[in-house]
Amino acid sequence: MTEGKRVDWQKARDLCAKIYMARGIPEADAYMVSDNLISAELNGVYSHGITRMKMYMRYIDNGQANSSGEIKIINEGPATLHIDGNNCLGAVVATKAVKKGIAKAKEMGAAIVSVRRSNHFGTAAYYTQMIAEQGMVGIAATNAFPHVAPLGSSKEYLGTNPISFGAPTASGKPMILDMATSVVARGKISVAAEKGEPIPLGWALDADGNPTTDAKAAANGVLLPIAGPKGYGLSLFIDVLSGVLSGAKFGGHLGPHAVGNTSKDTDVGHFFVIVDISRFMPLDEFNERMGVIISDIKALPKIEGVSEIFMPGEIEQRKVDVNMKEGLLLSEALLGELQKMCERFGIDFNL
Repeated sequence: MTEGKRVDWQKARDLCAKIYMARGIPEADAYMVSDNLISAELNGVYSHGITRMKMYMRYIDNGQANSSGEIKIINEGPATLHIDGNNCLGAVVATKAVKKGIAKAKEMGAAIVSVRRSNHFGTAAYYTQMIAEQGMVGIAATNAFPHVAPLGSSKEYLGTNPISFGAPTASGKPMILDMATSVVARGKISVAAEKGEPIPLGWALDADGNPTTDAKAAANGVLLPIAGPKGYGLSLFIDVLSGVLSGAKFGGHLGPHAVGNTSKDTDVGHFFVIVDISRFMPLDEFNERMGVIISDIKALPKIEGVSEIFMPGEIEQRKVDVNMKEGLLLSEALLGELQKMCERFGIDFNL
């Protein structure tokens, strides 16, 4: 990341929220989006942090997303929620959907939440963290615009389609897995192309369907799924659960520029599973058992060159601890984008 300036994360969150409020987003919703972005920054997932503000603002400016509005429950069962996101910003839709799911899981023991007519919702880990902090186990998944070729094809059809799992631990810091089903994010290929650097073989295919290490050729081609048929199958089923089941668009039909799509709505779909641990055992017992599995793994013999075995999400949590104490490191370019947005709405740039 380009060297820039360390800024207080709470001030950054408040400034981002003020910018969104100036664009007509209700205060509570603006803070949902802002908190989502700052969470990514704290975790060191810069591709989903403040840099996404510009994209989300473009969605609103272009009419691809609504600046305000309430999500709607289409259908509700004892342990299910089917939600229409009303084409609001994805972080708003997903946060409200997960909160409703948590309330239902506390009542019924578990909840499955299916969401349609949403937008890019940030990091999937944000939602499993929310769930784990309530003493529950969570799964969060979403489909995404097509950039990934199904195994055996040279044509994009699936998204990077991330999935996250979260569970509480006795330390108060949940175990969180958050992974895309493509080998690499498209943004990493774009960065390599800008720098004129090669990429590893196996990341992508060029426009003719050939494996390539040329980042520029890959940028005009397609991404590959992780682990061949396993990643392809996982990505496909995430789209089945997030897109097909919810009634959202899916695969190559997803996005405002998809063939046959006459609406500006992005119509992204999400899928959440929330399980109340207390319906199976006391939370303290679960945390104790989690402690055993963590201790067992960390005590295993290490291969040469490895000093520590990490749990899923542990590296990111350590970054959170540092960034909360020292401040977020924002590049000069990103600070410049924030300043321009402040100027657009007459907001004091006070970072």
